[in-house]
Amino acid sequence: SKKRKKNEKDSKDNEFDDSRTVFAGGLPLQANVEDIKLFFSETGKVSRVRLLQYQGRSNGAAFVEFETVGDANKAVKMDGEQFLKKKVRVNLAS
Repeated sequence: SKKRKKNEKDSKDNEFDDSRTVFAGGLPLQANVEDIKLFFSETGKVSRVRLLQYQGRSNGAAFVEFETVGDANKAVKMDGEQFLKKKVRVNLAS
């Protein structure tokens, strides 16, 4: 099996763009993708969320991709904010 390069057209569509993506940890376990989009929507337009799961349940972490690099940078400033009574950690994915 050949390893795909990041810049190949077919793999580009489903790979997250690290420059526009943040890693969010410490998320409330009950939060779903829509809750996370809503939480981050105050910093900019969220293009998609990948909720990390273990055995079908949230493990409290997600990758959140924004429309722009600037929006992702704004989202990092939400590090330490409260989300459903939990302190969220936010870092750039790159």
